[in-house]
Amino acid sequence: MSGAAVASERSIGSAYDAVTDYDRTRRADAGLVDFLATHLMLQADAAYLDIGAGTGNYTAALAKRAGHWTASDPAPHMLSQARAKHEGLNLAVAAAEALPFAANRFDGLLCQLVLHHMSDVPRAFAEMARVLQPGGRAVLFTVLPTQARANWLTHYFPQMIAADAKTLPDLSTLNAAAQAAGLGCSAPHGFHVTPDTTEGFFYGGTYCPEIYLDAQIRANMSPFRLFANATELQQGLAALQADIASGAVHDRVAQSDRRAGDYCALVLERFA
Repeated sequence: MSGAAVASERSIGSAYDAVTDYDRTRRADAGLVDFLATHLMLQADAAYLDIGAGTGNYTAALAKRAGHWTASDPAPHMLSQARAKHEGLNLAVAAAEALPFAANRFDGLLCQLVLHHMSDVPRAFAEMARVLQPGGRAVLFTVLPTQARANWLTHYFPQMIAADAKTLPDLSTLNAAAQAAGLGCSAPHGFHVTPDTTEGFFYGGTYCPEIYLDAQIRANMSPFRLFANATELQQGLAALQADIASGAVHDRVAQSDRRAGDYCALVLERFA
């Protein structure tokens, strides 16, 4: 891959906030929808808020299962794509740290792959506690720094993964924020990417590593957008392409420590 091509791809990443093709590579994965629905303990007449919902893929998929759903996100152009995905879906342009809802408004909250984008995690947790009903629960789907560092992609992009891991709140930080907000916090529930996973998120290519060779797919993955430097990207992609051709990439995956899952969910409960 040429340096010019890498530079072009970095321009795509840096302009990500203005693009509208997110849904070309990102979609609700059935296995993850099941996982989230189980931990949310969905109920037909309950009210739910998806914080940082993006284009509403999971909001809509879960709303089709049960509940009355609102999608919030600070990016209006992302929410505009959520409008047609489920009839009756409510939308709110808002950041997690300043939710425009009354106290005790929701029975449950979802916050999926958003924690590392928050400017103030304790404040966001306080807002979650405020808008949750007593006894309500919030499901936080995230990657812990330990999971990121253990992932097989570290072999190809060590600097990028290290930089990304620094932005991921660790378990002690999340536990402290939950406690300060008056929320109980569960142990992490691991989520493993499988050969059937269809979501184009960062670790979604574990069993189809060819996706990382696609610039458009990488443009919708925040570690590539935010932390990939041109030299490492070029060298990492070349090594990955060679290992895909030889089959060695499967050994990299098998040898990595994925026992804790590729992602995890934490369940927060508001004390009654």
